[in-house]
Amino acid sequence: MDQQCYDQIYALCSLAKTCNDAPILQKHRRTMVDAAIRAASNIVTAESISVYNSTDSILQWGVWWSERALHLYQQLRGHRTHRQTTNIRIEGKRPWTVEHQYPVNIIKHHIYNGYLTDEIVSWMLRYGRAVVVLHEENKLLLSSCKTEAEAQYRYENISIVRHPNFEKKP
Repeated sequence: MDQQCYDQIYALCSLAKTCNDAPILQKHRRTMVDAAIRAASNIVTAESISVYNSTDSILQWGVWWSERALHLYQQLRGHRTHRQTTNIRIEGKRPWTVEHQYPVNIIKHHIYNGYLTDEIVSWMLRYGRAVVVLHEENKLLLSSCKTEAEAQYRYENISIVRHPNFEKKP
């Protein structure tokens, strides 16, 4: 990960901590913590600051895909651009979605319970990545994981690969 990405992740995690500690109503603190953590997660997921907070953007910039999602992507690609392919709809719906192996609610609760900025950054770099999966794969995942231990095997039956559009060039 380059320095610019790391700096943005650190700033967003710091913002989440600051928002959590602010003397504002809990509902506003939690909304702001959520926005900062999701933005940091998007950068972790894309390994780029080009991404922003939307499913469209994560589908376009997300580096990690399930093998099945990538296989369908390759079948649908044809002469389309990457962006056109990620925006394809089948029966009015995208065939894929974005999901975290380690749900962001886990880190949010750590923040509510007093995690320091460096702990938040460390967690995000280790667990904060999301993966593009097919909707049917998403249905097979444990829906409620409250700890890292519970989430550890959440993707056990899903093979995760790096999208070829984002392979590191020598």
